[in-house]
Amino acid sequence: RSSLLKCGMSQMSAGSRTDVGAYHKDHTANTEANLGKLAGQFSLMDHRPTNEIVDWLMAEGYVPSWCTACYRQGRTGEDFMKICKAGDIHDFCHPNSLLTLQEYLQDYADPDLRRKGEEVIA
Repeated sequence: RSSLLKCGMSQMSAGSRTDVGAYHKDHTANTEANLGKLAGQFSLMDHRPTNEIVDWLMAEGYVPSWCTACYRQGRTGEDFMKICKAGDIHDFCHPNSLLTLQEYLQDYADPDLRRKGEEVIA
């Protein structure tokens, strides 16, 4: 993942589950502790919990983001590439990345990760 990020990879999963019913509220094995132990549909290869991935990304100098604004607004494919090539995507992505990171920190991060994240945002 580190090498791919340096090549320009902009999206990755963290804490994903591929076993049937894993996101259902009654799924008894639906915990970060069981991630990687479940019989999923395919192997994830990176079984770190989401907080650990977020911490690693920030330590590497990246801003983790959960923004889906471009998809929701139809800025995909050729339309998305026009914005990127013109250098204007930063106007959309940077504010949204900071907002979604703050939301994640408030809802899911432990105090240490929250402090690190708020330093990144500042």
